[in-house]
Amino acid sequence: MAFLTKSDIQKAIKADMLAALLDSDDTVVTAAIDEAVAKVQNYLSGRYDMKIELAKTGTNRHQLLVVYTGDIAIYNIWRYVDPMQIPARRVAAYDEAMEWLKAAMAGEASTTLTPESDGETSGGTLYFNSNDKRINQY
Repeated sequence: MAFLTKSDIQKAIKADMLAALLDSDDTVVTAAIDEAVAKVQNYLSGRYDMKIELAKTGTNRHQLLVVYTGDIAIYNIWRYVDPMQIPARRVAAYDEAMEWLKAAMAGEASTTLTPESDGETSGGTLYFNSNDKRINQY
């Protein structure tokens, strides 16, 4: 199951508005969702483990991430269908989502996303060693 679905989009936009935008073409929604998820993943993958976050479904997902990804997807739908008539509310929601992504990427936003693991273990003992000292006389 995908991280973001059409039903998540329908929670943020009226069904009749979404139907009018899509004109019974769900490929637009799929493309908009895929692009939004890719954008979120590209912004946050350096700091957070997005493979884990984007694999979550249902109520296990980070709700703020779902909302902002949905806002980006709805903006993308408008951009695909009628880029000259994007409502100011949708532009503002998109801008807010992008600001949060940039803040989260910089570590300035408080979030409970899973941090990226660098693959190294920590807390072990580190030993230094060298060769015996040589005495060189000329």
